[in-house]
Amino acid sequence: MILNLKIVNIAEPHSLSSKELEIIGKARDIFKGKLVINCTSYGYCLPCPAGVNIPKNFTRHNDYHLFGSPEEKASF
Repeated sequence: MILNLKIVNIAEPHSLSSKELEIIGKARDIFKGKLVINCTSYGYCLPCPAGVNIPKNFTRHNDYHLFGSPEEKASF
């Protein structure tokens, strides 16, 4: 985490190479391809009249497809 803050302080806008941007694009596509439900988790669908926490359930469903378990979370 501290390393990320140090990098942010010295990084220049538009300093990524085309190869780095390509890698980031591929990672983004893989990540998006694994999302089953495109939910922002902002909660604009709440309150649910049936009392269901819709964003939480969608997040757990996506986590299962991303990480193989609804209990696993991204470490970033």
